[in-house]
Amino acid sequence: MFPLQAALVGAWMVWDRRSSGTWDVRCLATGAGAGVLLLLPFLAGISSETGYMHLAFVSPEAHTPFAQFLVVWWPFLVLVLAVVLFARRVSFAGFLATLFVALLVFSELVNAPDGLYLDDYIRFNPVLKWWGWIFTGGVFSIFALLLASDRRAARVVAAVVLVLVSVFAVDAFRYFAFRTHEHAGKIDGMSAYEKDPANARMLNYLVDAPSGIVLERGSFAQKPNVVGIPFLLDVWKRNLTELPALVAKIQSFYGGTLLDAERFLTDHDVRYVVWSVRESKNIDAWKSIMQAVDADYRWMEFSPTPEAHVGLWVRR
Repeated sequence: MFPLQAALVGAWMVWDRRSSGTWDVRCLATGAGAGVLLLLPFLAGISSETGYMHLAFVSPEAHTPFAQFLVVWWPFLVLVLAVVLFARRVSFAGFLATLFVALLVFSELVNAPDGLYLDDYIRFNPVLKWWGWIFTGGVFSIFALLLASDRRAARVVAAVVLVLVSVFAVDAFRYFAFRTHEHAGKIDGMSAYEKDPANARMLNYLVDAPSGIVLERGSFAQKPNVVGIPFLLDVWKRNLTELPALVAKIQSFYGGTLLDAERFLTDHDVRYVVWSVRESKNIDAWKSIMQAVDADYRWMEFSPTPEAHVGLWVRR
């Protein structure tokens, strides 16, 4: 979002100084300099991890088809047209319309590929994030100014567009009225795993258990994990050269084929090993791990079904 936010703030500063006739930027420069200075530790850290992200021109085959573009953007385009037809030539509404149109053109010409989304999804991140930002900012700011216009036609167009866009409320109502909401109000992510009673008992035990590193599912128990989500780590921590080997060892461990499994756990100071309902069908792997780690880890069973183990290995 930084390029778009920088354009919005920068354009506003130029507009504000042009309107007021005051071009003294000493206070602005002082504030910006102090802000950058305070942010430098964070910026240095994140920039070292995101060198693979870059701006690039959108390839000809990746441009948005015209019909689909209109389906999404017609409210914004109608409001911009209303500004052209009904607003004063030099006005704050004209300024915002020009700015947001320029940003929309920018989003159609420039891409920010991250190497993960390719082919048909090459514009996934910019469209998902830039378009929502531009649409929301453009539609609501321009609409508000048109609704406050002294031209009746401008107010009518703005009101009609708002009513038509608000028809989406019907779909939203149908979703809330007719869909099941078994996870409503549960935002910590645990509810999906608690659908299985044995899983729920195990995770609830972990929440109250003494602090310690967990192999798998530690985040849901408010405890540190040996490794988080490998996919996300690969996005934001690509310099972790040990990550592929560590993930491979974890997969081998859960497959019951890792040599010296017990040492692997102690080397990473693992206190709890989760064997969830996801792994419960692999009886042979469970037996292999049980035999490999039994000297230092005791098994805690949470499943009422002996042939489908769900539980924890806890360091003795």
